[in-house]
Amino acid sequence: MYIKKIVCTVQEEKREAFDQAQRQWAPLSQVSGFLGQVGGWNGDDAVIIAFWESKEAYKSFMEDVHDQIFNHNRQKNTYNSISVTLCKTNKIYTQLREALLETNTISMNKTDQRLFTMIASDEHSEEVIYLAFHPNEKGDIRLYHPWTVLPNE
Repeated sequence: MYIKKIVCTVQEEKREAFDQAQRQWAPLSQVSGFLGQVGGWNGDDAVIIAFWESKEAYKSFMEDVHDQIFNHNRQKNTYNSISVTLCKTNKIYTQLREALLETNTISMNKTDQRLFTMIASDEHSEEVIYLAFHPNEKGDIRLYHPWTVLPNE
């Protein structure tokens, strides 16, 4: 599985525009290899986590689809800065769809010291998915469900 974490710093006066643009990523649900996307606010930062079957599926999306959605929803001018982190995990998360539907919080923590490791597979509850992108990363992202996108079944 391939995971992409996007952090956008959004000024207060642009939050509504960012929110409206982020709600328009539904076309992701039709992209081959897309597994799901969630996001929420952490202070002034909008944090979006997307899950892909493979690096190849993600690269194909970036080459063929991303800019169409991004330009259509006019998200470019809704944030001040953006940071993207990509990682790969060999863990298979068989209940990912259910977890993304049920989860209210993503907890970024230091539980697993291995850089870029998803640690959720056996620790999912209906409340929290645990992720560790960097060894010292901490904090909780309260999910904002209008930003959730899941693949069509």
